Amino acid sequence: MKSKLSTLILGITLLGGGLSAVGATAASAEVEPRACAPFANTPYKSGSNLIGVGGHSGCSTSSTAKVMLKKDNSGWPDQIMASSSAKGSKVSLTEIAASPASGEYYIEALTVGGSKTQSSRFSWK
Repeated sequence: MKSKLSTLILGITLLGGGLSAVGATAASAEVEPRACAPFANTPYKSGSNLIGVGGHSGCSTSSTAKVMLKKDNSGWPDQIMASSSAKGSKVSLTEIAASPASGEYYIEALTVGGSKTQSSRFSWK
């Protein structure tokens, strides 16, 4: 009886380990980047200009990306300082605002499919 119980416990342990491995594989597949994902880098200062880069990558077909450099306006719609769009499977666009007023700025990137992302805020003083 003792050896049958040990075999049963060993079999359940191995089966449980196999299920854990399958679960780990499924979980790691969920963190892979999405197809045609937008990206938005935090804007930075270059002389008297504020520069930001955004776009999309990983698109299987040519798709349109729109990138906007925005000023964060609390309680009001955010002001678009510069924007552009381009079509491609991998798009990187640079937006420039010359001598902007003090405030918080960020990049927002959108894809035609509706995906949107925003960068961290950059404080221009």
